[in-house]
Formats: sequence, structure tokens, C-alpha cells
Amino acid sequence: MIRAQTADIKAAAAAAHPSIVRRGGGLQTVTVTTVDDFVKVTLVVDPQQAMGANIVNTIAERVGVLIGGWLHQQPLISILSNYSDDAVVARVDLPVEAVATRHADGATVAKLIARTSDFALLDIDRATTNNKGVMNGIAAATIALGNDYRAVEAGAHAYAARTGRYLPLTRWWVAESRLHGELAVPLKLGVVGGAVGALHRAGLAQRLAGIKTVADAQSILAALGLVQNLAAIRALVGPGIQAGHMHLQAGALAVAAGAVGAEVALLTQQLQDGDKTIARAQSLLHQMRQ
Repeated sequence: MIRAQTADIKAAAAAAHPSIVRRGGGLQTVTVTTVDDFVKVTLVVDPQQAMGANIVNTIAERVGVLIGGWLHQQPLISILSNYSDDAVVARVDLPVEAVATRHADGATVAKLIARTSDFALLDIDRATTNNKGVMNGIAAATIALGNDYRAVEAGAHAYAARTGRYLPLTRWWVAESRLHGELAVPLKLGVVGGAVGALHRAGLAQRLAGIKTVADAQSILAALGLVQNLAAIRALVGPGIQAGHMHLQAGALAVAAGAVGAEVALLTQQLQDGDKTIARAQSLLHQMRQ
């Protein structure tokens, strides 16, 4: 009965948010399924350049009231889903020499990166940490752009588990002396409306990144996630992740100790050898200034 009333559902959706229809978006498809003893009505909505949470929720609630009247029963919930299997894909291929480290040639490092990727496909412990690293970059950029990073995170991890097994969002392999990488992740972002329009810094971040459309933002964040993953795995199979972490810790200690300007780099370097504590950082800074 619900499927037969698709035209009425689309009319109600258009009336709920006419401005998005005028922009070329709005309700696209209506699907009805049963999940155990629940009836689920899925509305696919095109929010154009907005992230669309408020648009979707407004439409869902209006349609819920309409269907509830037909069934003489209030809908249990009317709400957007942060899940999507519509993934943004980023790909890269580069000569193996590009990933060489001070301690190993590029062919060796590339092979180890590929083997680490193979292991993540088989092991949930590694897959989870792999994906956390991917999201380090994506989540930070999502925040900077005034978007909902928790929604992006939830969608990414649900997508990683879409087969019933939690899998890595990235894959790396070697072919013909080149390292190939691919990332697939759903990125539901907006470049207008909501916090994006209200936060000056979000608009500034958009301009700095040259972002004009949702597709621009998605492309940049997907590429960021892929290169973040490459950097992390290269460090893991090379000197180990702690070398980089300890360098970052030393830099943070230098700033916490009160270093400014050129002092930060110099104090960070001095902290590399020996205990990394705030007391030692303050002592070294005092000596430097003397």
C-alpha cells in the first residue's frame, strides 16, 4: 500500500522543503522493506550543497505523519541515517622509490606496505587502527570545514563493516615497480547552511582549500585520508610509529615550556636525546636563553 502511494509521498516531501526542490534536489526514491516485524520506509534525498541533516529530518517527519495517517499508527521514528554505501574513492600510484626511507630502499618498503595492507584485510585489530589513522586527517579537516565529524566517523566505520566483517578502508598493492593505493569512504559533507554558514573560520577554511562544491570537499578529504594512511604505514614498516610520535611530543613540550619563534625548533631538537619531560624542557629553554 505504501509503495502504491509514492507520488503522494513525493508531493508531501516537496511541500515539507520546497526550497531544496527549487535548487534541483529533494526526495529522489522511496523504498519499503520489512526488518523482522518492523516496516522501514527509506527516503533517498538529494540535499544539493548542504550536508542535509535538517532537510532530511524535516522531510522524514512530514512523510512519517502522512504514512502514519494511512496506517492509523504513529511512526516509531523519523530520522536521517548516517550510513551510506555511496563511497568517495581516492586512488594513487607512485614509483616504489618514492617511499624509500633512510634505512630501506623503496622496493622493500613498498612490499612491506602492501603486506601490512594484506594483514589488515584479515585482522580486525589491525583494520581498526588502520581506519583510525585514516580518520585522523579526515576528521580534523571535517571539523575545520564546519561539518559534523561524528556523522562522518560513524558513516565511515559502518561502511567498513558493510560486509558483516570489519575491513580496512584502504588497500595497497605493488605492480610493475609501482605502489598503488585506494581508499573508499562515504563522506556526507556540506559547503552551505548550518554551521558552515555561521562559522567564519569554516568559510575561511573553504576558501583556503579552494572548495566551492561538495565534490571539491569530498575529493580533498578522501585524498587526505589516503595520504595519511600511507604516511602512517610507511612509518610503521620503517623506523616505527614512535619515532614520529616522540618528535611530536618533543615539539608539544617545547611550546608548553614557553618556547616561541625559532626557539621551538631548536628546543624540539635538543629534547630528542634524553627524557622528554616538562621540567627538562624548561631547564633547556632557560639555558638556551642564557
